[in-house]
Amino acid sequence: MFPELAYDAAPTHVRAIYDEICRWAAVPMPALIFRHLATHKGVLEEVWDGIGPLFRNGQIPEAAWRVASAATPVALIPVIEANARTVLGLTDNALAQAHNALDAYNRANPVNLLAMLSLLERLKSNDTARPLSLGTWTPPAPVPTPMPPMAPLDTMPPHIRLLINDLGFGDRSTIDPVVPSLYRHFTNWPGYLALLHVLFVPRFRDGSLATATEHVRLAMKLEASSIALSLPPLQHLTAAPDVHITMTRFTTTVIPQMIVIGNAMRRSLA
Repeated sequence: MFPELAYDAAPTHVRAIYDEICRWAAVPMPALIFRHLATHKGVLEEVWDGIGPLFRNGQIPEAAWRVASAATPVALIPVIEANARTVLGLTDNALAQAHNALDAYNRANPVNLLAMLSLLERLKSNDTARPLSLGTWTPPAPVPTPMPPMAPLDTMPPHIRLLINDLGFGDRSTIDPVVPSLYRHFTNWPGYLALLHVLFVPRFRDGSLATATEHVRLAMKLEASSIALSLPPLQHLTAAPDVHITMTRFTTTVIPQMIVIGNAMRRSLA
């Protein structure tokens, strides 16, 4: 399984960083990529020292939401009609919780992508960081809770894990250790996950999802090239090439793909 440090298992100083990430991104949960960085000694702390001021002044969140809104396709899969949602068990409180989860991830993933791309861009340069504007910024109100609980990977039924595994690019004959957190909130509705598989797999195979994913990534990368100029040197991160590989994978496919899929899921349940 992909290593991560869960909030409940994290030491106090890591929880404090998680809490700040949640506050400034206005979401109820720290993302998987940050939970993974926390498993590498000193990396999360250094990363947050670098990007934290750009969260607090609103530069990363506002730019990320603006770019994602402009770059994400509007209608990738059809709307699931009310009667079909009833059959799937997504009505009333269940539907409200599903909306909360999707709204939270659709807010968090653009911020995560822009932050990680900015860090990777900073690693390419030894230039002195340019002065940073430290103006006051107020984040939006947090996404409402509750959300559906996130299923632990070690309790996920094999057929659900295999179904989710098939929602990805490339060879899907082996189990990917990375399971996007968003899907883990929907394991109580296996019929819905099966329907997503029916709707999305053709978009993987005809290339339209890859095109949309790359469009989002390139738009964010352009924004990141400017933001990176304000970041300080990152010694711990520079010395952790295995982390660079993970961050590159997340920013190339995992996060931009989930921006596209998460927004499509939300529109389909409107």
